Amino acid sequence: YFKNGKPEGKGQIIYNGNVINFEGLPIKYKDNFKKGLLSAETNTKRILDGEYNKTDYILTNEPHSKFIPLTNIIKINTSSKTSTLAHELFHKIDKKYKISNSKQLTSSLEKDFKNISLNKNDIIKEITKMDKNAFTRNKKDNIIFSEEYRGLADIINGYSKGKIRLGYGHSKKYWEGTRNIEKETVAQFGRMYYENNNNVINVLENFLPFTKQYIDIQLRKVVKKYV
Repeated sequence: YFKNGKPEGKGQIIYNGNVINFEGLPIKYKDNFKKGLLSAETNTKRILDGEYNKTDYILTNEPHSKFIPLTNIIKINTSSKTSTLAHELFHKIDKKYKISNSKQLTSSLEKDFKNISLNKNDIIKEITKMDKNAFTRNKKDNIIFSEEYRGLADIINGYSKGKIRLGYGHSKKYWEGTRNIEKETVAQFGRMYYENNNNVINVLENFLPFTKQYIDIQLRKVVKKYV
């Protein structure tokens, strides 16, 4: 923030808005985020517990929240689900510990998708076998992933270079960015592990086993930094 026209506070800057700490977020949003942490996957909970209070935020009305790597600030729209904050925090955690930089993650994704038909109908059929409630229909009556599967939907969207979109994803141009599929995979696992839905975790175990194994190993390594 600024005091008498001069920057005040360690590490505080202005980036299209006022920078605040976690305590500056709306009370209801803070409480809901911490409540969600109670049931998060164990290592995810410990890592997020050690990170959210050390992060700077900017409140935004923009539809999409965003982690800004240059400043380590998260622009957060608090009308979004608290799992979105977990997602953005995992982008920050990923930057710090370089989880997505590994060739092993790329290889894990390749191994998993090697036996997956990148065809929308085939994916729907395969995942429905694992969870009959994994999909729903939107207002246009198109089949899309249920909300709790938005992280997996984005990973599939990325690996298909934006061709397969089942309700959630990024633009095709975004997926042309360097290692963006790896970065989003880490952040989306962070989202899904924060929500810790048993059905979703089971699908990850069976649909992306190599990728899940890699993420789990990395989280076990990272959590030691917060103990």
